[in-house]
Amino acid sequence: MGSDVYGLDRNGNRVGSTASSSLVNTVVAWVPINPNARYIRAGYGSIATAGRNTEPTRPISNLDFTLIKRLNINERVRMELSGQGLQRVQPSAVYPRLP
Repeated sequence: MGSDVYGLDRNGNRVGSTASSSLVNTVVAWVPINPNARYIRAGYGSIATAGRNTEPTRPISNLDFTLIKRLNINERVRMELSGQGLQRVQPSAVYPRLP
């Protein structure tokens, strides 16, 4: 799922992610070691920018409904009756599978 990375400097030389800061500062591109990785594992001390729940999965079909009846008893008094129907949680919503 995730992959470690290595850096490339402007001449195409490989720079390891654990190299000295003077070498890491010359990196112009970070490349995943595994080209089929879906995410790149962030190194120690980095600020990862990927949000949560970004992995595409099958859509979840939910059916929720609400019925409301508003009654005006007089000019100052109103009454509202409501009812809700909620679908139970599907197993695919708890354990997503890849499409």
